[in-house]
Amino acid sequence: MAAGNVKDVGSGDWKTIVEPYPETYPFDTEGSSVTGVFESVKQVEQDDMNNPGEKRMANMYTIVDGEKKWGVWGSYNIDEAFKQIHPGETVRIVFDGKVPIDGGRRTVKQFTVMTRG
Repeated sequence: MAAGNVKDVGSGDWKTIVEPYPETYPFDTEGSSVTGVFESVKQVEQDDMNNPGEKRMANMYTIVDGEKKWGVWGSYNIDEAFKQIHPGETVRIVFDGKVPIDGGRRTVKQFTVMTRG
C-alpha cells in the first residue's frame, strides 16, 4: 500500500537497502519484557544527552516477536549481552527498573538479557 504521491512498486527484483526502524519497545514498567528472535543490530548516530551539541553512536537491536518487529535501544548491559548473541537466537529482555547514578541526580534503566538453551 502506497501513501499519497508514492507509487507502490512491489517487491519483484528489488533488494531492500534501508528500511525504517521498528517501533521501540516501551519497557515502561518494572518487569515488562520482550521475547523474540534477534534479527539484527544497527548503529545509529544520536544526539548525546550528556554533551549537548555532540553526537554519539548507539545500537538499535531488532527483535521479532511473532509478526511484530520491535526496536530495543542498547544500554551497557544490553550491549554487553548482545556481544554473545547471534542473529536467529531467541532472546528475552526484562526491564529490572531504574537505579540512581550521579549521587541520585539521574537514573538509568537496568535490564536482564536471556537466551534459550
